[in-house]
Amino acid sequence: MRLQIRHVTSYQYSKSVFLEPHYLHLHPLQRPYLFVESYALTIDPSPSGQSRILDIFDNPTEQLWFNELENRLDIIVDMVVNTSTFNPFGFLQHPSTDLSQEVIYGSEHGNQLKPFLELDRETITREMATLVARLKKAANNDILQFVTLLLEDIYNGWDHHVRLHADVWTPEFCYVQKKGSCRDLAWMMINMLRFVGLASRFVSGYSFNPELEEGHELHAWLEVLIPGGGWIGVDPGLGLFVTDHFVPLAVGSEPQYTMPVIGSFRGSASSELTSNVEMKELG
Repeated sequence: MRLQIRHVTSYQYSKSVFLEPHYLHLHPLQRPYLFVESYALTIDPSPSGQSRILDIFDNPTEQLWFNELENRLDIIVDMVVNTSTFNPFGFLQHPSTDLSQEVIYGSEHGNQLKPFLELDRETITREMATLVARLKKAANNDILQFVTLLLEDIYNGWDHHVRLHADVWTPEFCYVQKKGSCRDLAWMMINMLRFVGLASRFVSGYSFNPELEEGHELHAWLEVLIPGGGWIGVDPGLGLFVTDHFVPLAVGSEPQYTMPVIGSFRGSASSELTSNVEMKELG
């Protein structure tokens, strides 16, 4: 599938401000099924300096800095990506690894995976722990089966709705509300997976819906590390494993590390953010 994506992010300030360094997560991540055919980034006004770096999660990151006072900032990305269909279950799960083990990945990987296993136990309520225990039993401690059952349970039991606010609900609040945005549902599922010892990380990017002509938005999902299969994409908002319709932009141990634009300004002005994503399939 060949996709054309245009993403416009605009900041308008009530008066001139000094822009602190900004960091952009707007370039697709490397994935076996994804190839970036073309990519163009336009910044207006032009920054005084610009550099491509890798952040702590190996996300390609555009670093910008400014020396002049500005009253607006427009960030425009135009890209064409090619994706190929693949079987999300096309791997051999490690036969000797299951959820009954105290350490799933082995002690040699403990330090590398620590950020993706960290969990505030207070984020898991008694009701959430009961649900997880029931699904573990139903899956007979099989990791892939447990992930599948949890995905189905969240998709069927929680309403997916759009929230235009940038914040992410806490897992316990999302659980009680029985609804949430794609960000909220992904963060809740991540914490449930970490509760049983499965390394998980937050992902932001695009999800192409061929039935949607306009109104595309940034999307969020998660990746869980399955022994033998690597990082596997899971989307509780849509109730499916990631397919060739997904274009990831950034991963992180927590949602705030995956925001498309990270930056601030100095000054007493107020700011207004507008964003628009256009996606279409090319012949």
